[in-house]
Amino acid sequence: MATITVRNLPDEFHRALRVRAALRGH
Repeated sequence: MATITVRNLPDEFHRALRVRAALRGH
C-alpha cells in the first residue's frame, strides 16, 4: 500500500472499500 497522508486517508479508505466491493461483485 502506498503511503497515505492523514488528510487523504478517508478518501483513499472509502475508495479502497468501493474498489473491493466492485471486485467482489457487490
